[in-house]
Amino acid sequence: MWELMRDWLMQCRSLIRRVAAWTIVSSLFDGMGLLILLPVLQLTPLSSHAAHGLSLFHNVQLTLPMALSAYIVIVVAFTAIRYRASLITTELNNVIAMSLRERIYASLIHCRWSFIKTFKTGYLNHLLIMNIQNASYACGQVIKLLSTACFAFVYLLISCYFNWMLTAVAVLVGVTLFMLIRQWDRWIVPQAQQQVDSFANLNQWVGEHLRSLKLCKMYQLEKQQKALINTISEQINQPQVVHTRISTLNRSAYLVGGAVAFAVIFYAAVTWLSVPITTLLVLLYIYSRCISQLSSMHGAYQQLLKVKPALDELHTFNQRCQSHQQPHYESQPHTLMVRDAIEVRAVTYRHADQQEAEPAILQEVSFSIPCRQMTCFMGPSGCGKSTLLDLLCGLVTPTSGQIYLDGMPLTESLALQWQCVIGYVPQETVLFHTTLRDNLLVGHPNATDDEIWQALHQASASALVKQLPQGLDTVLGPNGVRLSGGERQRIALARALIKSPQCLVLDEATNALDHNSEQQFWQAIRGLNYPLTIIMVTHQSHLTHYADQVLSLDQLTHQPVCVE
Repeated sequence: MWELMRDWLMQCRSLIRRVAAWTIVSSLFDGMGLLILLPVLQLTPLSSHAAHGLSLFHNVQLTLPMALSAYIVIVVAFTAIRYRASLITTELNNVIAMSLRERIYASLIHCRWSFIKTFKTGYLNHLLIMNIQNASYACGQVIKLLSTACFAFVYLLISCYFNWMLTAVAVLVGVTLFMLIRQWDRWIVPQAQQQVDSFANLNQWVGEHLRSLKLCKMYQLEKQQKALINTISEQINQPQVVHTRISTLNRSAYLVGGAVAFAVIFYAAVTWLSVPITTLLVLLYIYSRCISQLSSMHGAYQQLLKVKPALDELHTFNQRCQSHQQPHYESQPHTLMVRDAIEVRAVTYRHADQQEAEPAILQEVSFSIPCRQMTCFMGPSGCGKSTLLDLLCGLVTPTSGQIYLDGMPLTESLALQWQCVIGYVPQETVLFHTTLRDNLLVGHPNATDDEIWQALHQASASALVKQLPQGLDTVLGPNGVRLSGGERQRIALARALIKSPQCLVLDEATNALDHNSEQQFWQAIRGLNYPLTIIMVTHQSHLTHYADQVLSLDQLTHQPVCVE
């Protein structure tokens, strides 16, 4: 947690300096307000002495209206300064949340795909939303802790100015009180860890449940699902109740301890130190403020303990991402041309967490894909077809063996260039909640309107787009809900074709389509009027007649096996 805090301090130095400056100035004005209280009291019947003021008012004849007016001016100035400090603190919290979210997300997307695919979407949502928000909240608590300490320090300096011996007694009482109360803090972190885990489970469950509401309705699972969410909610609420109990006990203890401190200080001042009544009243007011500040400091520290597991999780996740970063290479996307073949020689692939005794996802696979032809990989579900596509696209590297592009080994540096000339159509179409134009520009950010319409025409989707209310500027809704399954797939094909790829990869792209939509999709593929290497995987045998070469994945060992 503290390493993460140190990084924040380094990244936001200018804002932190501004917050510190405004906090110091506001604490000084607050101290001036306390200093003016003594001459105000000395000008009342409580004191039998003439008002002599403090050194600030030396050689100045001070009257009660003047003192009260000065007090009001100081309080107004203090309030304005605190307002400004609060705005800067909020700005700092927002900057930290934005920069941390950007940093964590950047670390994630620059990782190797073999690492990214091990995480569930719900966990990443929880990490990037809930935990980042906790990090921003922690920043606010750190600032609160430091600013409160600054105010308490100014109060003690003013108290020493009046009577240092009584201040020493007050400090001793305050330290003793803090050491006694902080014994409860050890319960906070374990409960907070349980709450973080429960929130992660809830996030994952909500994501899964919302995707399966129709299934729950069909199987009448309402009662079971309600019971499950109640169980998770109870796991979240229990640590919150414990934390509230500890916080309430702390505040109560400081309230009672403050009363005891008041009695001890009052007795010491009257019996041993003979402090004048006006000075004693000011000191007692200062000490009450100090107790309040001590309680606030302790509360901020407890809040930091509460969010510590979330910050530790963020830090650990960031470290893991850093250890799985994909090396950065200066790619030249327009120079790579693969003219002859893609060769796979004795490739074996295992997941990173797989044991040697477990069967590999792919074992000693060898074959060749001729360029400017369509190659189809057949095989049942779970035989490694999608993993093979990841290997061919350079998203993951083989455990053993090698892939060659025209005789060149497909290394990590070459993979970046190779991916720039690949068009990819996944099994589950991904469309973003933005305009159709923006969805297409994902494949080629600098594409012109002519290039966009050409890709739509090649994908047999131009007529579809012309029928939309705003054409290319139509907002498609979450995951393209305004379009049917076949229409979404043709838009995905247009996105893959917009950069005129050398290789088109189809990952069971027509699995979820009806017969007519599937026919339209394949007509668009067959109508492409430029030489293109097409790699597709499927378990539907009726699609094999589109291919120039059909390979059965579960039979590939050292030599390709063609299925006619």
